[in-house]
Parts: sequence; structure tokens; C-alpha cells
Amino acid sequence: MAYYKYLKFVLSSLLISYVIFFLLTIYQIGAPTKSSQELHEVITLKTSIANSVQAPKLLIVSGSNSFFGISSQMIAKKTAIPTVNAGLHAGLGIDYILYKARTLARPGDTVLIPLEYELYMPNTRTSSVLLDYVFAHDTKYLSTHPWFVALLSLKRLLLGIYSKVFISQQFLAVDQPKVFANGSGDETNNKKANMTEAQYEKLNSASPVKITDRLLHDRSSLEVIAEFARWCKQNKIKVIATWPNTMWFKAYEKPAYVQIFQAISKFYQDINVPIIGRYIDSMYDKSMFYDTYYHLNDEGVNIRTQQLITLLRPYLGQVMDDQSPYQNS
Repeated sequence: MAYYKYLKFVLSSLLISYVIFFLLTIYQIGAPTKSSQELHEVITLKTSIANSVQAPKLLIVSGSNSFFGISSQMIAKKTAIPTVNAGLHAGLGIDYILYKARTLARPGDTVLIPLEYELYMPNTRTSSVLLDYVFAHDTKYLSTHPWFVALLSLKRLLLGIYSKVFISQQFLAVDQPKVFANGSGDETNNKKANMTEAQYEKLNSASPVKITDRLLHDRSSLEVIAEFARWCKQNKIKVIATWPNTMWFKAYEKPAYVQIFQAISKFYQDINVPIIGRYIDSMYDKSMFYDTYYHLNDEGVNIRTQQLITLLRPYLGQVMDDQSPYQNS
């Protein structure tokens, strides 16, 4: 008899704890956290820039390798195509990045996707970056992923409750970190001349991207990209893929890596999306990077963008012909 009373007590306690956790999770939804504020500022800025462009545009979609690696301003100047750098944060995951792209792309646009290699890998867990952001700032996306409630850590729950009670939007508006970006959405604070010793040390300790052959067997992330390509086609939006700018390592010559690169190329071929350039041409010397193996410094950005413009011209030709008012701008 005592055993059943104990079991009942344990089960009741667990149920009550779960209910309390659930109610507290619901309570703190929409509370802005300091940890998500910089990303929110980036997304808000880039959304505003993209929505301000009325004419068909080139939209660059990926994690931060584009934000820190491609000059949309230079592309617009050289091609006369309005260009928006919508590079965000790879930690948001492929589903969310392409979800945001759907809100920014319009019929007639061209979307360039230089996705980080990790984004091709199967999603085995939801990142803390995504959970932090959507609970604080994107309840619409959260409503379509209700199981995220069960994934929230106790630490993030407590942070959300603290933010709900003590942190206001007005306070964050004054205290929020500054995002250094121009009117095209490009990072402007990645100057090589201003690099610190800590940034050099970080680059010196960098190692090759950790990708495995799992994507050959689990195509869940690839299917998210394929679905996005289908959506674009239905909405008269052109999609072009290319390789992310990343630091060169000798390891990338090994068969295991080459097999992955070839699989990515074949994937785009299978879904009828052109992938421009060779992966090796987007791999640069360490001297061209800023603070991670995906983030170029300003000198690297200039070289990368010049190469990209050459690759893009054949695919933007029709757009340029259709948008003759921009030819002399």
C-alpha cells in the first residue's frame, strides 16, 4: 500500500511540475531577452531593407557567411540590380532561414543561396539560438512549432521570466547592441585594419567544417531546401545556389569531404537549381578572414564579391534587360 502511495505522490509531483513549467513557458512568450536582441535588430533591419525595394531584386539568403562575406552594395552597383544582403545566423537553422526568406522574396526576384555547409546536415536538435529568438520575437513561427515548448531549457525559461518581469522594450531600445550594416544589409565593421589579437588567435585555432556523410543517408535538410525551391518556382522567383565563403584547409582535398561537396552539387542538379562556381573557388586563405572561418574581412569581401559578380552576370542578364531604368543608375 505504501508503495502505491509513493508512486502516486511521485506521478502527481511530476504532473504538477510539468503543468507549472508549461504555464511559465506560456507566460514568458514574447518577452525580449538581451541574448536575442542583437539578432532581432539584424532581422528587423534586413526585413525593412528588403521590403523597401519595390523593383525585382537579388536577395542573398544564408547564415552569416553572406552577412560578413558578400557586398550587396557592390553587386547592385556593378550589375544595376537592387540587391539585399539577407544573411542572418546559421544557428537559426535551415528551416527558419528559408521561412524568413519567404517573407522577403517577391515574384520576379532572384534568390541566391550560399548556404553554410552545416545547414545541409540533417537536423538532429533544435538550436538554442532558434529557441531563444522565436520565444522572444517570433510567436507566429512558434505557433506552427508548438513542440518547441517541450524543448525550452530551464535556464532559458528563467531568462524569459526575468525578461518578462524586469526588462522592457523601451529599455532594450536604449541599451541594445548596435548592428554595423549599410543600406544593403552588408556588415561594415569587419575591417582588417581594426582586427584584434584575439580575432587573429581565433582564426589561427580554426579547424575544418565538421560535416559528415550523414546527409547522404538523411536528406531531411535537403528536402527543406527542395521545398523552398518548389515554392519559389510556384511564385515566379528564380533560385541560384553557390558555395559559402569559407577558410581553406588541406583536409578539404580528402575523399570524405569531396564526396560531400559532390553530393551537394548533385542535389541542386536534381532539383533543377543552378549552382554557380566551384566549391574550391569559395575557399580562401586565412589572411582574408575576420573572426570565424565563415566571416571574411573587408579585403576578403571585395575579392569574393568580384568573383561572385562574374559568376552571376549570365543569370542576371534577363533581369537586367527587364529592368532597363536601373541601367544608368
